[in-house]
Amino acid sequence: MELRDYLKVLTRNWAILLIVTIVAVGSGYLILSRQETRYTSDLAIIVNYQEQGTISSSDYFKYNNYYGNLIAQSFSDSLSGLMKNAGLVEAVFKRASISYEEKDIANPGKYFSPIPKSKNVTEVRFTADTASEAQALSSSLISLLTEKAKEFVQSQGEGSLELGVEGPVIEKGEIPLVLYLLLLAVVGCGFGIFLAFLLTYLRDEVSSVEEFEKILSTPLWADLSLHSGSEGDGVMVPLREKILAKFPQTEHREVRIGLISLRSLDSLRVCQQLASALRTKENIQTLDLTARSEAAALEELKKTDKHAASYRLIAMPSFDSLSFSHRVLSVMDAVILVADSRHTPRRSLLIVSSQLSLLSAPRGIVLI
Repeated sequence: MELRDYLKVLTRNWAILLIVTIVAVGSGYLILSRQETRYTSDLAIIVNYQEQGTISSSDYFKYNNYYGNLIAQSFSDSLSGLMKNAGLVEAVFKRASISYEEKDIANPGKYFSPIPKSKNVTEVRFTADTASEAQALSSSLISLLTEKAKEFVQSQGEGSLELGVEGPVIEKGEIPLVLYLLLLAVVGCGFGIFLAFLLTYLRDEVSSVEEFEKILSTPLWADLSLHSGSEGDGVMVPLREKILAKFPQTEHREVRIGLISLRSLDSLRVCQQLASALRTKENIQTLDLTARSEAAALEELKKTDKHAASYRLIAMPSFDSLSFSHRVLSVMDAVILVADSRHTPRRSLLIVSSQLSLLSAPRGIVLI
């Protein structure tokens, strides 16, 4: 497939791309617009060991300082596990005079997020509904951790742990709505493109001019699907010249050109449109054989007034409902295969190709 064939698939399925993109952006907007504003609180907890009493010697000071650092690091390491305790989270809410039950916290162990920054420094992050609530929870958490630090150091010996606190820094969490919607539009458009090619693959439709020519072993004479309005005349002129050059009219008989629609097309309507567009000084008329049996069609062709027209475009039944054999086609000077450039199954073309194998008359494809 060439680039133009991919573009045809996309333009053919533009409605799918548009609908999927609108659904993605619309759904995202509804979900994001209903999100409640949240506040994020960040505070850093610094754990330091304080010795009690008088230091008598430098050796004792060095040993005690080392021992105190170990205690401080040990408590700092335990903060991650401590703040995952559901009982501590509930106690923090209770001390902050905030109803723990109303919050309906699905996973209390993940409400506070401790992030170790160094041996003695731990950063804690959490979210709250309001700025005042975030401030109250921060103060309550610091108070409880201070009590836990006292209990911890008492179990280790003398001295005390001092908790230094930086913060809390409270920020309003704002959703970048425009950015999210743009991302959703890109994702929706990408999914729409995927659906367009998937449906094209499942429908197994011919998607390029080259495929039409290859499967039918027939050259393209005109692609009217690329033109509309006055532009169509620019296609009809070379088509007319091609037909007249291939089949010059003689004085003794008309040139019969049969039109066969490949699938679900109105052969008579297409025949009349082409006759109108091709008509110049030559006398071009139409004949409708779409509803005739083989015998009736042959009889009708015999009755044709040979001097009534220079060229006669004959509307034939489509191959989907072909009711007579090649005996009728054998009296044609040429055959034009009219195909829908957008919705022609590959399987239908393969059936047509097998039926055309016995046709000796020149033929061409016209896409509409």
